[in-house]
Amino acid sequence: MKSSTYIWIIGCLLGIIVILITYLILTENGVICISFADALSIASTLSSLILSVIAMFYTYYSGRDAQNIYIQIQSAIKEINRQVEKVSDDTKKNSETLVRITDGVQNIISAVASSSEALDTMRKESVSENERREAVEVIEKSKNSMIMFLKKMQEDE
Repeated sequence: MKSSTYIWIIGCLLGIIVILITYLILTENGVICISFADALSIASTLSSLILSVIAMFYTYYSGRDAQNIYIQIQSAIKEINRQVEKVSDDTKKNSETLVRITDGVQNIISAVASSSEALDTMRKESVSENERREAVEVIEKSKNSMIMFLKKMQEDE
């Protein structure tokens, strides 16, 4: 058993002993002239009243503690909700960034393919000056496209 249980038992036994000693002293001195059963009945009634008052105080303080725990739980739930919303927002931003990166990678792949075709065109021996100029323009556009993508990625960081 817990030590608090022992304290209650000892307290009750001491209370009974005090009641019995008081009864014996009062009956010996002729102060009271009632039977032991009546005295025990009055003592049990008084102890019931005292215990009910103690129970009311205990209930009040217990309810107050429960209210404090409830408030703490509610604040913890609010904080968890805030964190979940933050994670959700971060996930949304990350998925948007991933889509932009994927689009940029596709643009770079197509720019590299266009540059490669333009370079192949320039390597041919029978290429006119006009075709060479167009190939150089395609390579410049591809280069500009890749540079724009890289700058945009640096800005997003």
